[in-house]
Parts: sequence; structure tokens; C-alpha cells
Amino acid sequence: INSTFGDYLANGTLTINGSGSTCYLSNDFNDSNYLYKQLTNDELNKIKAIDTTYTWFIRVYNENAGVGGIFSTRMNGGYVYMIRSNGTQLQIHTSGGRDCGSDFLLNVDRVYKVIINGSSFKAKNLDTNVVYEFTYSTTRSMGTKMTTFNAGFNGESKLDRFYGMAGIARATTDAEDTAIKNILMNQSL
Repeated sequence: INSTFGDYLANGTLTINGSGSTCYLSNDFNDSNYLYKQLTNDELNKIKAIDTTYTWFIRVYNENAGVGGIFSTRMNGGYVYMIRSNGTQLQIHTSGGRDCGSDFLLNVDRVYKVIINGSSFKAKNLDTNVVYEFTYSTTRSMGTKMTTFNAGFNGESKLDRFYGMAGIARATTDAEDTAIKNILMNQSL
């Protein structure tokens, strides 16, 4: 998905697998193979969502036991917060990892929504409408290099498949959620 931030760039070697709605990228679990976007300070401040809302839509797949980055800014200066895989669990990481639970398994092909708003952190399963939520400080020590696959530490590149994600610098409606979910599941605009 080409967001308002522009296209992701590739570092190292990423492999294109499948086609159409089943097309995904893989990185051979190599820390040097990842997607990235260099964010401006304004873009980073939107993602921090200290006084506003930022909404992520994520379609990834993972069935291995490792940690992999879905959204991370830790590579060049902090991460509070990041979204990553922890084995088959979707995890929102702040000062510690918070697995979202059995309703947020990554070894099922579906789209999850993550909403960041000040100290409010929520994940929503768009198939079942189950919500996982917690509160955390609005302190955001985050770097300007946004990465997927590599979560910022050696060995934290264990994400099996990256299908796509989208980010919107505001809250979204149920109708928008359905439309974005369908775009990500069908890989079409």
C-alpha cells in the first residue's frame, strides 16, 4: 500500500512469493533484509500519536518462534512503541512486550487494526471484533527510520510473510475498516 508517506524501500534482498491476493515478501530471516522508510519529524510525530490518533492496518503471517518487526523505529533511536511478531502472537511493545492474546494469532491470514492515541493502545481483530487494550505513558523515544522485518536488534527479523500494511493519521470508521481490510486481503485498490 502506498501511503501518504510514499513507498517503502528495500534494504538487502527481499523475495516476492505468490501472486495476486497471496503475494507476500519474505526476508530469509536475515537482519540485513528489511523494508524501511526514512520519516520526517512531522511524519514521526503523527505516528507517535501523543495528542492525536494513529491507526495501523496490518496483514502479516508468522508461524515460527522468533521475533520480527512489523513496525519499528528502534534501529536508529528508540521504539516506544513498536508493533512486532512474537512467535505466532501480535505484540505491541512499549517498555516490555505485550502479546495481544489468542484472538491475535499471526498464523491465521487476517487483518488486524492497531490504534494509538496518547496513552491508549488498542488492537482489534477485524474478523471477530475482539479488542485488546492497555494504557502506557505518552513518552515516545522513537527514531526516524521506520522498518519492517527487522525490529531493531540482532536476530529480531523472524517474520515469515509481509503482505502489506496501511497507516492513517486519525481514527477510522467501521466502513473504512472494512474497505481497508478488503484492500489488504485482496491486494488491490
